Amino acid sequence: MRIAVYVSLKRVSGYDLLAVLNGLAHSIEVKTRQFLERRSGIPRWPIDMPTKGDADVFLFVELDLRTLSPTFYLLTNEQARATHRLSKRLGNCYPSHVCKTAAADDFLPLLDAGAPHALS
Repeated sequence: MRIAVYVSLKRVSGYDLLAVLNGLAHSIEVKTRQFLERRSGIPRWPIDMPTKGDADVFLFVELDLRTLSPTFYLLTNEQARATHRLSKRLGNCYPSHVCKTAAADDFLPLLDAGAPHALS
């Protein structure tokens, strides 16, 4: 299987990344938060589901600033919606829910993702 990943230009696709697997495009919404002392320093990943909610997958990144080591959590659209909560009219996915839902550094959901967007 061949994978090509492209960084989206602002306002072009509406998503942060576009992954092409075997000629089919998959949209990826990326949410990054960093911490200096403990992972618990990341209170939430804000997500505006009305504008970003149809992404194929969501990539949540925890970045340890001491070592610049990222940990990735890749959730399908369904999983991200299940972890999403509204609080004071703002939408968030909370790290405790995300980390329970997805294994760290597991990119299998992208490989298993359906292909709703065929490239023309």
